[in-house]
Amino acid sequence: MSLKDKEIEIGVCLSSEKESASLGFGKYYSIKEHPDGPGTDWIIEGMGDAFNENYYEFEPGIERARKLVCMNPQMSSRDALFEVFGNFTICYEVDGIEKNWNYDINLEDLMYSFLEDSV
Repeated sequence: MSLKDKEIEIGVCLSSEKESASLGFGKYYSIKEHPDGPGTDWIIEGMGDAFNENYYEFEPGIERARKLVCMNPQMSSRDALFEVFGNFTICYEVDGIEKNWNYDINLEDLMYSFLEDSV
């Protein structure tokens, strides 16, 4: 099997710096079919699916953010969520090996969009 015929697995993990909440997802892709790598659509879809599947990990923090907004009405839901979850550490793996990968997508902003939809 040549390198061009190989399927590669890309994995992504996001972890809250303040809460014990995280999610992970991945994709297999064929170098032959996508020589420049997969686009970003799989990330948005995979992250949405992973968030829904792992919502229970985020639920306690979301509830605390709701209470912060109720107690402090001038606080935005995003600010309250950031107060609870902090930054998200983002890790990429290619075939199980951690890599520095730079997609043209802000995963932390996307994560906070999912969280805001739940507040």
